[in-house]
Amino acid sequence: MNDHPELEKNHSPKDKEFLILTKHFYNQNNLPKDIKDQVEKLLSLSHWATSKDSDQERQANELTVVRRTIEVVPEYDPLTHRPTAHVQRAKVVSDGEEIHVDEWGRIKVRFLFTRREDLAHDGGAGSNDTDTDSAWVDVLTPWAGEGYGARFLPRKDEMVVIDFFDGNIDRPFVTGRIHEAQRSPTKFDIKGQLPDTKKLSGIRSKEVGGEGYNQLRFDDTTGQISAQLHSSHGATQLNLGNLSHPKDKAESDGRGEGVELRICS
Repeated sequence: MNDHPELEKNHSPKDKEFLILTKHFYNQNNLPKDIKDQVEKLLSLSHWATSKDSDQERQANELTVVRRTIEVVPEYDPLTHRPTAHVQRAKVVSDGEEIHVDEWGRIKVRFLFTRREDLAHDGGAGSNDTDTDSAWVDVLTPWAGEGYGARFLPRKDEMVVIDFFDGNIDRPFVTGRIHEAQRSPTKFDIKGQLPDTKKLSGIRSKEVGGEGYNQLRFDDTTGQISAQLHSSHGATQLNLGNLSHPKDKAESDGRGEGVELRICS
């Protein structure tokens, strides 16, 4: 910048070199006054409104500059410029227990993109398949009251789906679980598979550290509807509706109908 009265005084040539950061151009049309007033009125509530200073030049340029010797970095606010996180899969990890939670039912996870070689400086934390891989993560539940609700806690090695509050990568929460190659969909009575048993629905749990289970099963097969509450311990069952053998396909042979309290040997 040459011939500037302030810069010509005791400034080296380098101090007179500037980098333009922003520029604004103002151009005023030579419309008749009545049309100009109408335009001003239309634009008065927008950021495009023209200046109300009648003495302003019809054309003006405004530049924001900084000396070239001053380092310029992009504006960064960690609250507004952080990267937006999207839905991801993660693996449930623990300290060795099959179910590892805190008093709020939160769990710990390992994100699938983590690699041990990238985290060697921190002992592999984040990729060790242990409870050092993350902070506690909230788990979405279909019902959460004060001391009551629904509770189905994720277990070690299960695959969960992670979303983020406001897209904030520092605020993950579990939205649900998915089956994958090593964890097949629920098999009621440990029989059959989808899509053959698609008319069955309900809940089947698994004994911690064992092979036992409890199940609440609903069968909505046309003409064969039934409900069953069953525990593998003692092979005890309460059957309602159509009584049939456990299904490994769409239909099975009937055993009668009504109410049955059963202990299978």
